[in-house]
Amino acid sequence: MKYRKQIRLFLLTVVTLGSLAGCAGQAAAAPEGAAQKPGEPGASQEQAEMPEVTQLPETMKKEINGVEFDLELEVPEALDLNGIKRSTATRQAPKMDAVAGRIEESKTLVEERGTPEGEGSDSNSYYAMYEDNSMVSLNTTMTYSTPFFEKIHNSFREENTDKYTEEKAAFGTPEECFEKLMGEMAQFGYPLEDCDYAYYTLDYATMEQEEVITDKSGEAAVSDSAWSEQDDCYYFFAEQVHDGIPVYFGEQNFPQDTLENRPLQAVYSSAGLQRLDAGRLYQFTSTGEQARLADFEEIAGRIADKYGNILTGASYKAVRAKLYQMPVDTGSGAYEVKLVWLFEVIESGKDSETGEDFANTLYTCIDAETGEEVVIE
Repeated sequence: MKYRKQIRLFLLTVVTLGSLAGCAGQAAAAPEGAAQKPGEPGASQEQAEMPEVTQLPETMKKEINGVEFDLELEVPEALDLNGIKRSTATRQAPKMDAVAGRIEESKTLVEERGTPEGEGSDSNSYYAMYEDNSMVSLNTTMTYSTPFFEKIHNSFREENTDKYTEEKAAFGTPEECFEKLMGEMAQFGYPLEDCDYAYYTLDYATMEQEEVITDKSGEAAVSDSAWSEQDDCYYFFAEQVHDGIPVYFGEQNFPQDTLENRPLQAVYSSAGLQRLDAGRLYQFTSTGEQARLADFEEIAGRIADKYGNILTGASYKAVRAKLYQMPVDTGSGAYEVKLVWLFEVIESGKDSETGEDFANTLYTCIDAETGEEVVIE
């Protein structure tokens, strides 16, 4: 199992492909005595049968069909572009009886709706409340929360993330806690073989200073929280990785691949799991078939066709292109996994009615093999 830490949240830098890729069309002169190329007179049969090596540019800065491209390709640093295999997937769901049984080992049930049997589904939902005001909600997703999380919720916000560090908490390292979290996830019905995670170390002194309490009318209220070192915790944000490539987790209403949208989020303290949100997580099966990335210039051309032919007067600038594995529902409970480029495109211009400037961020997925657009479901 590989659980790889990412160093910063919301400001993560993805290493672009360097030594494994070069710009298309650039060819260095072969030194004297170099091996002959496949297809040249005298080339051996073994050379002739060598597969074409996939190459990618590190960056793209050009204009195509009126669309500006100014981006670095975001590709895992150690990825073997010629070793990617196609795969299929199934959606993971919580094992309701296992979840309920695990929680009830340490908590007293006071209310429940539904029956915790089998795996979660749209037609099989379960909700439980416990004596200490913890709760769990299960269907195709899982949410577990304790009263402890209310304090975190009141103190940790996207706009104040710079207040928190990545220092080790006294009760354990983030690596140790994430490993424990993965063990609990497997018990809950989510065996995750490979994933990347990022985290914040939330220390009680900063949380006490940053806590904001409001009443039912939205007005500021006085906090009665008592803070101590026991409140120190880690806030994890994780995404799956398959075959060395991150798995896209965006959906139609939230296509952004930002950390706050990641499918696995959890708070872990010295007392264990305090909050868990598990969404779109999958089990993958390789088909053994070789995947082959299309020329990136062709992929960029599809983006240029889509946005360059919009007759609104707006300008379009592609600022990101990240390689993902993307499970696509086939309608039969199974998922076809496509290699896709997720493009982030900035649409800007002047509103024709108000005259005010505007800027919108748009997301488009392009099949990295066929060049066809893949609809974000």
